[in-house]
Amino acid sequence: MYAADLLATQIYDPGHILVGDIAGQVQKIELPTGSSVADALVQYDDSPLYAYAEPDYVVQAAVIPMTRRSAACTDCTTRARPSVAWWAL
Repeated sequence: MYAADLLATQIYDPGHILVGDIAGQVQKIELPTGSSVADALVQYDDSPLYAYAEPDYVVQAAVIPMTRRSAACTDCTTRARPSVAWWAL
């Protein structure tokens, strides 16, 4: 999905943008009430002090990873723990 598509779907926080400066630091910029994300992006993109500006996208994990150990453990709270750590063997 391109940035213009994401802006059209509003999958971002409308009150903030993220800007990266030329030193490599990322800052979260709070926008004044009534200003648009698109206008703020243009303003920061035009500045020579910043390498990039992007919307503060709202993201979430699509799945929770399942490892072999967690798949085998149906009730991990009552499972017996080894008396010796694996690195001490």
